[in-house]
Amino acid sequence: MENLKNNIECKNRRLISEEISKKCPMELGKEIIITGSVSRGYADENSDIEIEFLVDKMLPEEERIAWIRSIGGTEIRSYGAPIIDGSEWVIFNYQGYFVEAGWQTYSAMESNINDILKLKYCTHDRLLLASSLKDAKTLKDKGIITEIKKKMDIYPEGLEQKIILNTIEPWTVELALKVRKSLARRDDRIPLVQTMVFDIQRIIRILFALNKQWEADWKWTRYTFDNLAIKPPRLNDRINEILGMNNAELSLQECFNLINDTLLLIPEQLELDQTVGKIANNIYKLQL
Repeated sequence: MENLKNNIECKNRRLISEEISKKCPMELGKEIIITGSVSRGYADENSDIEIEFLVDKMLPEEERIAWIRSIGGTEIRSYGAPIIDGSEWVIFNYQGYFVEAGWQTYSAMESNINDILKLKYCTHDRLLLASSLKDAKTLKDKGIITEIKKKMDIYPEGLEQKIILNTIEPWTVELALKVRKSLARRDDRIPLVQTMVFDIQRIIRILFALNKQWEADWKWTRYTFDNLAIKPPRLNDRINEILGMNNAELSLQECFNLINDTLLLIPEQLELDQTVGKIANNIYKLQL
């Protein structure tokens, strides 16, 4: 029933997106794509609509906002500054749906993707660009964005190892793990939960890398876990249990167990045995 409801919500938002696309002049959107929850089929009644407009040259924000007003957009709010990939975004209400509209030049998008493929970046925020583009659905197609998207079909050689090595490095610091233990013993929940959330996010990043899949937004993990062939058993249930336990020390213990189970999935050919062994030993000493 939930999947059917989500499909209806996605369909409604897709129709709104198509309507906006048809009203967009070429200079404000040579090609237009849907990203976010609508493109992935996860949208519900609370979801907004993310639309990205690709252009040869970025026009002033005043002209973009004027166009939004001309098509009936209300409650218009600008991000105020470009985000990490250089795109510029505006939020507005269109016929009762909130829309996040982003503008980016082709050259900026291609540069961002090429940097990822060349392993220049491996942070979560950067890799989200690849995931967002790969799952995007086209509203207006001139063939350029299709060619850029094809680059994401092959997971780059060496990215898996680089992500994992950077992600597990904080766990090699024994003192950092001891701090978690102290927080649990004091039942100091806010910093402990914050730390465990970071640990869980590291686990998820490792699993995406092991499966050679582009990382998705944290808010969609419940859906994306189903597509991961390599993962610890009961992954989503265990994460929920860790964050929902009344006993802080037991919660941390289960978090350590999930870290260990994830580390065991890292293959020998990645040549990370020494680092993985150090982390496992640090955790073992805290469990004595």
